[in-house]
Amino acid sequence: MQATFVNRRALHLRPDPARVIVRPFKPATEPRDLNPTDKTRANHIVERVLDLDPQAAAGQLADVLENFQGRHRNLLRTFERRADEMEEALLAHCTFSEVQRQLIGAYFLHEYSFEASALFNPSIVPHPDQSGIPNGSLRFILSLRAVGEGHVSSLTFRAGTIAADGSIRVDPTARLATSPRIAHRAAGPIGDEVEIVFEPAPDISERVIFPLTESQSNGIEDARQPYCRARSQSRSAGRGGPTGRCAGEFRRAAPQSSGDV
Repeated sequence: MQATFVNRRALHLRPDPARVIVRPFKPATEPRDLNPTDKTRANHIVERVLDLDPQAAAGQLADVLENFQGRHRNLLRTFERRADEMEEALLAHCTFSEVQRQLIGAYFLHEYSFEASALFNPSIVPHPDQSGIPNGSLRFILSLRAVGEGHVSSLTFRAGTIAADGSIRVDPTARLATSPRIAHRAAGPIGDEVEIVFEPAPDISERVIFPLTESQSNGIEDARQPYCRARSQSRSAGRGGPTGRCAGEFRRAAPQSSGDV
């Protein structure tokens, strides 16, 4: 009797439009590219915040937190980072109070549903942490192309386990999601080279990589992740290459992660 080569499993990965991340809200483009008209718009927003008395500003910030804090981690820190990013576009101004700075940062952010349309293009590698897994089973990391609002695609992740009997379990998706901060950016031979850092998170499904470079401006197609193991067998690494799409041109990048994912 011929052995079964393929077994279909009743496992479906479906997008969740309710999952959102915080993205920069841009009057047009990022501060380094703002033309005089767009800089004027940004400064009008700041002027209106500065015109608020302290009580009104604190009330508006409290309203924002009430509406959004339950869907995001470290929201006040995110507001402050965004205010710092906008400084290049702003005219000379007085020193912002903490509340003003946080409220200004909030005005230049918006929520984005990164799985609004579709979820596909899976790539799977063994998880670097196999502790507590039964004999014959394997814990894995799955990367997926998520298509969100505006049909812009990003990378999202899942973790799961393949049991000894071949059954597959994908862990429940985290309620929250976060995008990384840019730790370093430098010009490379085929575009910007970017180093990104995520805040510590207990679940890899919280992590979302949104397009960061010009070559990825129309979306990240997928991440193909070959698995590498050192000869000593003491260290493993996942090396992925997300395909970026810009004006009909496709480019591959080569990020690397190892050890603690």
